[in-house]
Amino acid sequence: MGKQPSAPKSPTAPKTKRPLWPLVLVAILLWQAWGLLFPPPAPVVPEDTAGMDAEVYEILEAKLERARKDPSDAAAHATIGLVYEANKMWDEAERSFSNAVELEPARAAYRLHWAICLRQAGDVEGGLLQLRELVADDPTMRAARQRLGRALLQAGETEAAMIEYRAVIAMAKNRLEGYLGLGECLLRLDDFNGALEQLEKARDLDPDYGPVQYSLGMALRALGRREEAEVALAKGMQWEFSSTRYLPDELSEELSRYTVNFVGRIENAVELIESGRAQEAVGILGALHRSRPQDTTVMVNLAAAHIKLAQLEQARVMLDKALTLKPSEFAIWLNLASCYNDMGRLPEAETHVNRAIELAPKVGRAHFIRALILVKGARLEETYDALKTCVRLDPRKADVYDFLAEICIRLGLTDEALAHFQTSVGIEPDNLASQVSLGIICVRTNRKREAQAALAAAQRLNPDYGAGLDVADQKTQTLAARIAAMP
Repeated sequence: MGKQPSAPKSPTAPKTKRPLWPLVLVAILLWQAWGLLFPPPAPVVPEDTAGMDAEVYEILEAKLERARKDPSDAAAHATIGLVYEANKMWDEAERSFSNAVELEPARAAYRLHWAICLRQAGDVEGGLLQLRELVADDPTMRAARQRLGRALLQAGETEAAMIEYRAVIAMAKNRLEGYLGLGECLLRLDDFNGALEQLEKARDLDPDYGPVQYSLGMALRALGRREEAEVALAKGMQWEFSSTRYLPDELSEELSRYTVNFVGRIENAVELIESGRAQEAVGILGALHRSRPQDTTVMVNLAAAHIKLAQLEQARVMLDKALTLKPSEFAIWLNLASCYNDMGRLPEAETHVNRAIELAPKVGRAHFIRALILVKGARLEETYDALKTCVRLDPRKADVYDFLAEICIRLGLTDEALAHFQTSVGIEPDNLASQVSLGIICVRTNRKREAQAALAAAQRLNPDYGAGLDVADQKTQTLAARIAAMP
């Protein structure tokens, strides 16, 4: 039988492509519905604008406008939070950072500032919880670990705080914050020797930082070293605006730009004066003085800025006004003494510095200013006595030891001068002038090996000294030549 032909297959109908526009439409509708059900947070506006500083309000308005245009922008809410935080408006700051974290929960800096503001706004436990979670997620964030350490110490969890501060020290060995925090923990545990060790490390990094000096004084007092304790405590209480210093985070620089309230502006001005930017400080302090013409804190700091700029008559007039308002204020008398000294009016300078010392006899700087006045009158023995008092009260100031050494040379006390220069370079080994001075006095006293060591340090600090372009170059050359001529 032959094979039957198979039936022809029916042709397959071509597949029709489904249009995508219904899916796109559904997605858009769902997105819109989500936006209606869960809209992005509105920017936080201040609850009370009547008492708000005009400058704060002006800054804030521009930042609010950005967030109103795009309320889903986490950075816009964070910036608003920074304006509030910088000006101590804690409730508004906390809600603003809460918005930023809601929109961008992975941003560690937003979480850190939310925790800070939670605590400042009164939710201490909530802020501590956020800090714990943040450090658990990112143990390398040193700013968060310092904040957590402080929060734990305040909560009475001293052992846990010590873990955080030791981590801070490991990550920031050249910053005082970890040593200070650990020292405060050890004070809490009555380990006064251990506290002293950590606090001395912090002091060596910044001898003028008030909180370090105060804690150091407490440790010294507990150890029975009462005279040293009084000196440190006097320094600690001298600096009214030495607020707690925190390690910076990625938002710290922006935060500093928005500080326009009173205490923040004073702190900012003091930092500018100390960093050599006195003219900028005058602008800030001048505006504050116009709004607070009777505030002696503003007047003293404004005068200090004028002194830095050699605007001595302006400084004197300002300080005289301040003195009429607070005739027993140590800082006013001392600044007036410095001003009169720079003006060459030595009798008035001496009168004012003596009164400053009466008011605060344990503050080394007053005795240093007195020495600066006395040396101009060639009263070398009195200058020597003033500087000896100064180094006893303030033993970590290299420039004071240099000054004292120079006076010793003029008085023929060569061995003592050598000892003071050695102390100076021990405190500041990278001070070129001190190394050269040490080398020269070693040559005078026939100490060739010590002179060579000082020259080597000077050459390391100033490798191009052979060019002879400035006084430091020339002094280093002179030292090298004198050593070469030694037998």
